[in-house]
Amino acid sequence: MRRKARAFTLVELLVVIGIIALLISILLPALSKARESANRTACLSNVKQITLAFIMYTNDNKGSFPFCALAATPQLQEDWVWWTQAAIPNIADHGIGPYLKLSPTNYKVLICPSDQTTFRVRGGANGFPFSYASNNLMTSEFGSLGGSWGNIPAGSERSVIAAKITQVRQSSEKILIFEEDERTIDDGNGSMYCAPGIGNLNNLVALRHDSTKRKVADVPSSAVPIPNPDGKGVVGFVDGHSDYIERSLAHAKKSCVADPDKAPASGWNN
Repeated sequence: MRRKARAFTLVELLVVIGIIALLISILLPALSKARESANRTACLSNVKQITLAFIMYTNDNKGSFPFCALAATPQLQEDWVWWTQAAIPNIADHGIGPYLKLSPTNYKVLICPSDQTTFRVRGGANGFPFSYASNNLMTSEFGSLGGSWGNIPAGSERSVIAAKITQVRQSSEKILIFEEDERTIDDGNGSMYCAPGIGNLNNLVALRHDSTKRKVADVPSSAVPIPNPDGKGVVGFVDGHSDYIERSLAHAKKSCVADPDKAPASGWNN
């Protein structure tokens, strides 16, 4: 006599589905956190490679930093990265391109895995396609263009700009490259520190990897005070190392200005 197979009852199926749903709700946040941690590690690696490429560039150019890839100027021979749509075909030949072995179809090192580069508040379809910007107080562009760059007026403010790596004091504490917030990024020129008389915008360090702070809306541009100051972002230092630090520290004068003794005495993000 055949034994009749016992089927699950509707109640049993609902209980199993409920348990699975509960497990998913518990595991998903942990998986998301693990994925973001992996992305942060990849981003730190990207920034480290970029800063080392900058150092190699200075070694080959008598200590001079490359230009800052500012959108307001033409695509310049010495920009640290060629980024406009028309210029990307030449990305391998200029700035740090040769040191990173970039190509028109391979520039993954310039993009954070957590950055949705299709979303840019500034620039639209022709906006900056990468995730990282350089500290615009460390560039040889200002002197080369005779002072027309970046709204820097004549006077003592010029002294905050280091054209050469040898002008940077305490290089392990000075930021050269940072991951920039998608609300403020529009070119490779990052204005991290704003002193009196300087018309630069404040380009914010991104909080993409800090989920607790990323949920709080940032205020773009030259917000006072710095929004979400205790949120953390990825930066690269002049000595070649990268780190994950608080936004308030990243935008402090001691972190941005090559020689703080030469900087103006006051500024909104001292």
